[in-house]
Amino acid sequence: MKSIRKAFFAAALSSLAVAQSFAHGFYDDRVDAPADQAPYSGIKPLLLEEGNCTLQFGASRQVATTAGHCVEMIMLGVESRAIVKDNKGQTYRVTKIYIPKQFDPRDTSSKMYFDKAILVLDRPMDGAVNQFRMQATKPEDFVDKNNHQRSIDVEQAGYPYTMNGTLSSNPDCKLFDPRFNKEKTAFVLSHDCKIIPGDSGSAAWGIGTNVQRAIVTSLNFAVPLTQSFIDAYNNIAANIEREEQEKNFIPYSSGMIKVGMKSGDMPRTGSTQQNIEIYRVDM
Repeated sequence: MKSIRKAFFAAALSSLAVAQSFAHGFYDDRVDAPADQAPYSGIKPLLLEEGNCTLQFGASRQVATTAGHCVEMIMLGVESRAIVKDNKGQTYRVTKIYIPKQFDPRDTSSKMYFDKAILVLDRPMDGAVNQFRMQATKPEDFVDKNNHQRSIDVEQAGYPYTMNGTLSSNPDCKLFDPRFNKEKTAFVLSHDCKIIPGDSGSAAWGIGTNVQRAIVTSLNFAVPLTQSFIDAYNNIAANIEREEQEKNFIPYSSGMIKVGMKSGDMPRTGSTQQNIEIYRVDM
């Protein structure tokens, strides 16, 4: 099992190297970002058994987005644990993973186009959490009125391995050049963001006229946010909120004590094993 993990981890790093070929120069123009201030407070580290990735929150404090390849070891049964940490060091367990039906961990030639995932935590995240507004991205967004290629200015921030758990940002980079898969059903974007291992799963959001509107859900391959992905996120978030409301509504009589305990408050064992539900959906 260890050899499988190493092989797939090597493949993930190889994929990252491909994505980094779109970047120009080195990484010395990245800057530390204030993790407790908007919009950066909506970006958190995703801690895995092998390394870490980055995720961010949308309309819900309990539902986040990241890259599909960040959780592929869990999909394959090689890993079983995924933890999110807030700015105060509190940890939250990932309990559900939603992944596109088209994402195949074993097919490196096509999975980049569907390299995105939605994660549900065991409880809403406390403290300061910026909630990004999501905006669908289309190929025509990168063509001007004269049918010339154009780029979009964005910012990206993540938790790379080399920064010792510090959030760092590419404050000014660009998305450009949509590239379709062979079926013409999905596309990814080129970019010049200086990404580092650990940035995987981080979003890019528009700067200027589109401040804090996330338009890409998963660097390293710059997978654009589609309307179907946004709809899936909103439906999942609405279902989670409804489940929480039903769970916290405990009918009781004068002879009962209303305790209001949530699942996230239950005592935990020392085991690293997690029960994570995985769903393959259209998005």
